[in-house]
Amino acid sequence: MNHQPAIALALAGLLALVTLPALGQSRILAQHSQALCQLPRPADSEVAMTLLLDSATAWRRHVGAGGGAPLFGRSIRWPQEQVLLHVLPEQSTMGIRVSAVKVQAGPVLALRVKRPEPGTMAQMAISRPCVWVLVKRSAARSWRVQVQDSAAGAPQNRVPKRLAA
Repeated sequence: MNHQPAIALALAGLLALVTLPALGQSRILAQHSQALCQLPRPADSEVAMTLLLDSATAWRRHVGAGGGAPLFGRSIRWPQEQVLLHVLPEQSTMGIRVSAVKVQAGPVLALRVKRPEPGTMAQMAISRPCVWVLVKRSAARSWRVQVQDSAAGAPQNRVPKRLAA
């Protein structure tokens, strides 16, 4: 008895159920939020900063050793992946969290800033919240970042600064 046609049909059915991202489409692979960003403080700490790290050399120059393992639990695969970093200006509370929501066509990385509800207790200290986002490398030469802040209302659009290797 020949089972090859039945096996081929079963495999075709399984493949039809799997949806893969289109070639060149980026997606969030991992993220790590910090209340106090580990990068050196910029000269203007009153402004949000968005950076794109797209090589091991750029990572070492701007972040240091480690290659992403401390943040993402594994090394970054630079030929296939990139890291976007969004840092908020200095804040007066430790209760603010930044998280990646999704990647949209363009590519656009959508972020959400969650602040403590009015009247709730939050640790008071100077913080610089940030989120490190590991994404599949995009064929696009530039990214946009859209930030939805619970305190600001309308989303804010930013273009990340590409860090030189």
